[in-house]
Order: sequence, then C-alpha cells, then structure tokens
Amino acid sequence: MDEIHAVADDKRGAHLALSLERLDHLTGKRLTRIGLSATQKPIELVAHFLAGNDRPDPTVVQIGHRRELDLAVEVPGGELGPVASNEMWAEIYDRLAALATRHRSTLIFVNTRRLAERMAHHLAERLGKEVVAAHHGSLSRKLRLVAERKLKSGELRAIVATASLELGIDIGAVDLVCQIGSPRSISVGLQRIGRAGHWRGAVPKGRIFATTRDELLECAALVRAIRQGDLDRIAIPEAPLDILAQQIVAMCAAEDWNATELFRAVRRAYPYRDLARAQFDEILEMLSEGIASTRGRYAAYLHHDRVNGIVRARVAAVWRQLPAAVPFRRMRCTPYLRSPKARLSARLTKTSPSKASLATSCCWGTLPGESGEFKPAVFWLKTRRARPPPFHSGAAKHRHGPMNSQRTSEHCENKSARLFLVRSLIQREVAARGFRRNELAET
Repeated sequence: MDEIHAVADDKRGAHLALSLERLDHLTGKRLTRIGLSATQKPIELVAHFLAGNDRPDPTVVQIGHRRELDLAVEVPGGELGPVASNEMWAEIYDRLAALATRHRSTLIFVNTRRLAERMAHHLAERLGKEVVAAHHGSLSRKLRLVAERKLKSGELRAIVATASLELGIDIGAVDLVCQIGSPRSISVGLQRIGRAGHWRGAVPKGRIFATTRDELLECAALVRAIRQGDLDRIAIPEAPLDILAQQIVAMCAAEDWNATELFRAVRRAYPYRDLARAQFDEILEMLSEGIASTRGRYAAYLHHDRVNGIVRARVAAVWRQLPAAVPFRRMRCTPYLRSPKARLSARLTKTSPSKASLATSCCWGTLPGESGEFKPAVFWLKTRRARPPPFHSGAAKHRHGPMNSQRTSEHCENKSARLFLVRSLIQREVAARGFRRNELAET
C-alpha cells in the first residue's frame, strides 16, 4: 500500500482495512502487507493500522523524512490584502512564467480545479499553448495521459495541477515545484515539493506563493515546520458504521457467513478493533429488517437466520452490487408523457426493482457509467418508437451502449422481447446463487 497516509485518516482507510481482511479470507491465509509513505506520524500507529488487530506487531523501518530542501516564499510586490487583486494575479503569472523559462520543467500546484484552468490559460498566453497544460480530475483520462506523456518527454515548460499529480504517478524529471497559496497541511506541502528533484542526489526546489495576508502567515508556518522536521499527526476514525454496513452487504453478497465469524473478521480490521457485539448486531438488524419510512420499509439487503446464526444476502443485495444497473446517487425525475395514447409503464420504488419495465431499466443513471440513488417515480412510455425519458437536461443524448434510445425502440417494437433487462439480471443471479422462490418474492 503506497502512500498509505493519504487514506488512513478518513473513512477510506476503514474501507481499506476491511477490504484487506476480506482479501485474507478469500486467499485463506494472512498475506504480507507492506506500507510505504514519507509523511506519516506517528509511524507506529500507521503500522498497526496496516497490520490489523489480533496479529503480531509489525516491523517498522524508519529512515527519516527530512531532506535538504531549496524552499522559499514568494510575495507579490504590492501590499497583500484579504483578497488578491487582478494586478497581484498578473504579477504572479509573470513571476511564474519567468521561473518556468529558467527551468526545464515546472510543476505548479493549486488548490482548486477552477484555478488550475485559469492559471493554465494565463500562462499559455505568456509561454505558448504548446508548452503549458492543465491536469486535474475533471479532465478525461485521455487528456491527463497526454499531459503526463508531454511532461515526461520534456515537451512542457509548465503544467498546472491539483492533487492529481501529488502522489503515486511517475511524472519524470521536474526541476521546480510552485505552490499557489497554502496547502493547509505539512504533509501535503512536503509531498508536493518532493515532486521536484525526484531522483537520487537531487535537492527538491520549491516556491510557495502567498496571495493574501492570511496565506502569508500559513506559508511562513509551513516553511518553519518543514525545516524543523515536524509533521501532521494522523487520527484514525474509530469504527465508522456506514462503511461497516456497506462492507457487510458486499461480503454477504459474495457468500453466506456465520454471524460470529463475520464479527470476528470485522474486528480484525484496526478501526473496528473495539467494536462491541451489540453495535454489530444492531447493524445486522438494520440490514435484515430494513429502515422504516412513510412508504414502508426499505433497504433490507440481508436475511439473518437467528436460529442457525447464518447471514445471507437477499436478491436486492446482489442486485445492488451491479453498479451499471443500480443507481445510488440521489436524483430528481419527472413524469414523461409523449402523447395521449401513451401508457403507464411502471412505478419504480426502491423495494420493487423486479417490477421495473424495459423503459425504466434503460433510463436509470445520469450519464453512461455513472450511478446514483433514486426516488420513487412514474415513467411513461409510448407504445411504439418510444424514447427513454431523460432524467435531466442533456442526459439522454449522451447515452450509449446497451441502454440507449435506439436499443429501447427496437425492444419495444419487438413484442417477443419485452422481458426487461433488470428482471433478467435478477433471475440470472438467482439461478447462480440458488435463492429460494420465497426469498425472491420476499425481496
């Protein structure tokens, strides 16, 4: 697990810890776990988080994180205020362009994607569009790979990025790193500045640009902490129950579990080392009995056999593991009526997925490959040559693959193919897992 500090202090770390225990269970043995990071404190806590509970103490290899750094704070010539003016931004752009021309490659970190695009635009006006690029998570994978390839080959003078180039990517030789504003974390500052001179014997060179008075104080404190060898202290969240419920559903969807063995497997994950059996039983009760609402109970994904102590997944849990067909993100939907002769196709609710028609199954989600949580809604479908009702403006025209309007029309015109997609998926899972008929009806 490289850069383990990046997930250890939030719920992603709890998800990772449970996933590691599931991996050990699938392989039938305790796999060797190796964690790497240059900015973790205290390192013993992170080591125990990686190793898990009820295991021998991990071996810690500590070679120190302090390096010789060429570090300085850049301040505009004008007086700093609570907000940076346009004149100050123009001065910062000019200074960045001058630094970029003195070095082979310059990596500029910003804190927002909007600022990344704006800064790349202004630097392109000063340096040329061919030698400046932006890199952030909103760009497509193809564009990001093109920018990384150009940076490695030395075609770029400057690349403006968010945290997308902060960790774990081999970006080649970078001579200078510039941080715009405060990174608001010592570890983040060290990781970003460490991208420069990322080869043996090189000295990382970084320049931090303060744009306001508050940021000047933060940048000064950051430089002082780095020179003193200080780091942010990691706090691992204790037993987040929402992550636990999600992982229990996934584990039971793969195979049946004995409740006691499931509890022991969960407790082996470090964040859940102190989980009480009463809390675990409450999570099982919620997942097996569902959540009460004005429309009835929903989200009953498990069947808990309290006599034999077996926990198994209902069909809804297996269906929920199909991200291409199951929406999770909340969205708004309105009825869609093509003509007075249109017929009511289905009323879709969270507790009756098997009653959805072909029209509703073809219209779930927002954009292709994206999933979301849905509310009960009414879908209308024209008898022939129907078009799927879009969830929001501009979504329908982007649909492709097996769930597009052309495929919907073909299925609707062919009366023999009116078995809708969701029911076939559920029946396939039922046949594969051997669910009883009463369990299907109950789900």
